Amino acid sequence: FFHDRVNDSFESINLRKSGNDWGNSFFRDGLVSEIAKGMNIDRLAYQPSVVYLNGEYWGMLNLREKPTQHYLEENYGVDKSKVNILENNGDVIEGNASDYTKLRNFIGSESLSEKENYEYVSTKMDIDCFIDYQIPEIYIHNGDWPGNNIKFWNTSSGYGKYRWIIFDTDFGFDLYYNASQINSMEFATDENGHDWPNPPWSTLLLRKLLNNDEFRISFINRFMDCLNTNLSAEVFNDKVDSISYIIDSEVYNHTQRWGNTSYDSWLYEVERIKNFNIDRNYTMREYIKSYFGL
Repeated sequence: FFHDRVNDSFESINLRKSGNDWGNSFFRDGLVSEIAKGMNIDRLAYQPSVVYLNGEYWGMLNLREKPTQHYLEENYGVDKSKVNILENNGDVIEGNASDYTKLRNFIGSESLSEKENYEYVSTKMDIDCFIDYQIPEIYIHNGDWPGNNIKFWNTSSGYGKYRWIIFDTDFGFDLYYNASQINSMEFATDENGHDWPNPPWSTLLLRKLLNNDEFRISFINRFMDCLNTNLSAEVFNDKVDSISYIIDSEVYNHTQRWGNTSYDSWLYEVERIKNFNIDRNYTMREYIKSYFGL
């Protein structure tokens, strides 16, 4: 099913139309998954496909892994009956949220600048995974986040630390506005954000953790490493080209089937994403420097 998974059997998969990006690039969310390869983050594999229903041409849809207990079993070999999958502010998908509720309350009430408090949090959260989860979300300015589309998990045996799954990121890359000029560091740490898309509960973990010197230094260094590697203009835009090359020959057929865009409009959208990244790599460095007073 997927070019980068060794699994040849899946309990379930998604056929996804690229969410809000349908009629634009058709691959914004898949692009983030490809960019996140090699990062310490849980990502949903992506494979563009051509779909027929009972022999009738149905256009392009994206094959995606489905973030369920089976996904964790397939990729981590965990016992799916011992999985806790939570979303947003700790809403339960599978298992229970009792440990996370305690952790969230602790983070909200204690100073993480104190070493012992931070060390305790580090026993409950996969800190490196959390940092790697925040970076692409902030970088692309996913406008439907952080107050939505948060998913994380742990198990009662084996993987006790919470890990984050990146998904549904099609709101990024200038989809509706000039996101390259938005200071997403301030957006993702706003203590008084709007009910949507960045209410205070959604920024709590990152802004409290940034009060700790060790975490702050790790966050800054890791962000800069990513800006110099997988988020650099060269590497990032090579990924855009590789995906657009694969689907290029099918875009015309798809647009003829649905009539919601044109091949020329699609080409323009691909260039818009590439131009976003060229601008964003520079402006993101400036926002990091400004936010941390570097």
